[in-house]
Amino acid sequence: MPGGRFSHCLAGGFHRAVPVASAAATRIGALRLLSSSPPSRPAEIPPLRCASYAIANPYNAHALIGTLGLGTFSDADLDVAFDRIDADHDGKLSAAELRRHFGEYAAERNLSEEELGRMTDDLLAQWDDNGDGDVDRDEFRRHARAVGRAVHPSTYQLAAGVALTVLPVAILVPFEPQLVAKLGITSAGFGLAQGAFFLTNVLVGVPMTQTVARHGSKPIYIGSLLMLGCSVASVSLAGTLPQLVAARAVGGAALSGIVTSVMAGVVRTGTPLNRVTNMAVLSQARNAGMAAGPAVGGLLGGIVSMETAFAVVGGTLFLSAAAFHNIYRDVAPGSGPGAASSLEGDGGAFANALQSWRIVLNSVPEAAPICLMSAIGWGTIAGTNYTLLPLLLSAEPIGASTAMIGGMLAANAAVGVATGGVIGRLAQEHGPRMAIGVGAGTISLSMAAVPLAGDPALVLGAMVGMQLGKNWVLFFTKTFTKLSLFHFTLRRTKTRSTLS
Repeated sequence: MPGGRFSHCLAGGFHRAVPVASAAATRIGALRLLSSSPPSRPAEIPPLRCASYAIANPYNAHALIGTLGLGTFSDADLDVAFDRIDADHDGKLSAAELRRHFGEYAAERNLSEEELGRMTDDLLAQWDDNGDGDVDRDEFRRHARAVGRAVHPSTYQLAAGVALTVLPVAILVPFEPQLVAKLGITSAGFGLAQGAFFLTNVLVGVPMTQTVARHGSKPIYIGSLLMLGCSVASVSLAGTLPQLVAARAVGGAALSGIVTSVMAGVVRTGTPLNRVTNMAVLSQARNAGMAAGPAVGGLLGGIVSMETAFAVVGGTLFLSAAAFHNIYRDVAPGSGPGAASSLEGDGGAFANALQSWRIVLNSVPEAAPICLMSAIGWGTIAGTNYTLLPLLLSAEPIGASTAMIGGMLAANAAVGVATGGVIGRLAQEHGPRMAIGVGAGTISLSMAAVPLAGDPALVLGAMVGMQLGKNWVLFFTKTFTKLSLFHFTLRRTKTRSTLS
């Protein structure tokens, strides 16, 4: 092939024209194959020019699942997919049948007939366990389910992005009492600023789903990280309550973009077999950031001023955006800039997003009360843990320093990380009534005990009690999330379109 020709390499589901030599050079595995000596046996399958072409590439698992038309991964679902490929109905998938089925996939990526053959031969070699040259029904079921169970590589990239976001923000929590003292505002005023953060997060979340769908998860995530960095850095310059409220409101909108972008990637690559594992990876990344952040903030409290801390963290978020740009390959690239505006089109973003949620709430009767309880519960917890608690710890009779506040919050978050899995299993075993009762009761009693305890050790014990109660309730928040994602994944599978 001439060196000037461009090939379209699949990078997580989207097309990008790059020179062949450059594409190979950026993929070490492909480069080694291309530079190795010729195969000693003619039967060996020649390597593809671009490793990201391969439908059997783990990073293209979502494309393989979509091309096969898999949804629930039940025996019936797998049999329908198998029969769709098995044109002669002999109970085996031949190389010719695989090439015919993946022809459209290859055409969309401008692959030649030779490249299509190499790609499908590679898949056949991996799935043909008995070496008879075909894929029988049992082999198809076994390998298709293995693909569905595997954690998609993008999940770890998204987890790294979550950690890079949560860690810097959590560092600032111990500095909040200093911020309130500097501005000379009351607890109510600080609560107003925090409320602006959560309000814009909720309001922007509705149109943000359509924005991510049109423009892709990666650019929105990076743009939101930069916006969050500006929001945090501007807090160091805030001199009045209105300025603080404005800075926090921008931060809430930015967080909405971050969360929506992450969920777009999870939905795009999730299956009924791997979704729980995917969510666990993301949750652990978030919990790790929440645990380490306050501890780092406490250490910084004795070294830098509050203004410097906010400015440095804002700059750190800019660096996080650059790092995420390099580590993440977008699996939810969107429909492109030529689509209608997120506030226009057939009903607009609000109408489309609300319609999707209406379908979920109507399809799953348990979703509405779980969603309501989640909103009330997490709103209450956010108002206490992120607004009142740091102020309470810094006031008399506790009088905790920034370092002590950071240490207490870090210890509390560490308990949540250590007990989350065990409590989740107990909640699933004993059912929702017991879990909700235990969780809500523990949170209520512990929350009421915090202002009554005058000793730091007793306060920490009450905080740990709140954390344990949150873990009980968190299980059902995850359940609601899984139900919602499953609904959207089924819609994607049925329409054979990209959902992001």
